[in-house]
Amino acid sequence: NLLDRIDSIELQFELEKKPLSLSTLIDLVQVSTTENKSVYKFIEEHIDYLNKSNRFGSVRTLKYTRNKLFKYASKNLTFDDINKSFLDNFFINLTNQNLSKGTIGIVLRGVRSIYNKAIAKKLVAEENYPFKDLETKIPSTSLPSSRKHLTEIEINLIKDKIVTDITNRQELALIIFKIIYLSGGTNFKDICLLTYQGLSNINLSYIRSKTGKSISYDLRDDALFLFNLFIQENKSPDDYIFPFLNKKTHSTEKKIDNRIIKCLRQINKDLKIWQKTFNIPIKLTTYVARHTFASMLSRGKVNLKEIQQIFAHSSISTTAGYIGRFETQEYSKSANSVI
Repeated sequence: NLLDRIDSIELQFELEKKPLSLSTLIDLVQVSTTENKSVYKFIEEHIDYLNKSNRFGSVRTLKYTRNKLFKYASKNLTFDDINKSFLDNFFINLTNQNLSKGTIGIVLRGVRSIYNKAIAKKLVAEENYPFKDLETKIPSTSLPSSRKHLTEIEINLIKDKIVTDITNRQELALIIFKIIYLSGGTNFKDICLLTYQGLSNINLSYIRSKTGKSISYDLRDDALFLFNLFIQENKSPDDYIFPFLNKKTHSTEKKIDNRIIKCLRQINKDLKIWQKTFNIPIKLTTYVARHTFASMLSRGKVNLKEIQQIFAHSSISTTAGYIGRFETQEYSKSANSVI
């Protein structure tokens, strides 16, 4: 607080046996206050903490928020500058960039999160909290938006397309899309991290990287056929099944994360070619494969709670977001019977 900063400055001058005038003290306190309230400095410190905690996804999100703030606001932005007027104008600025509602929501929630952390550290007074009037403007991730899943006709076009050459980049992309869909909507990161010990006969088992929950899924014949394209002899149980990671090269959490992001971008880029091939009106990504699996479960009348368990979601509202506009009813078919 202010008194602590004054005491610290006075002690420093006393130890150095330097005279301290009132004007000098005021100037130093003002500089100290500004530094402590610097939004960008605070964000960088939190990014450093997230990196040390191996939370690299959160790091990317926060960096994106920081960059949007930096392009809009002063380089000397402090928490005192973030008031209702600032947020209203920032919201308009983001809207004028033709960003999606989801992206705007990510940025505004990022700013709000950092502001709340600053309150907790007494860098800004709680009574100055400026987000109350903006809450209704911040798009929620749980709100329905444009569809992120394929129709039954669209997914059947992909399922019926025969692709087997894993050395061909475009074919590899479609094979991975099909594997994600046919293996219970497995997240791409978890696909990359799958090892031989996780595949036993027809059963696929692993710990989901995002939630730490155990997943066990019996694969259909068409999924097993695709997995077998990658299976090699004389592999150790802890060797990766898929060709995206190398234990020697990608030896740290950060290297693994960076490699997965790089591969994901390339896969999604190559999926654009298939999107045009099949004349699919929505952007084709690995994320769409996961959403499509969830939507097909819902169409097959698998209830929402069971879909939550299959996806290992921490919150059922996250599962509801995956389902989108589909209504869920009583369980009547297993997952494999509806895909």
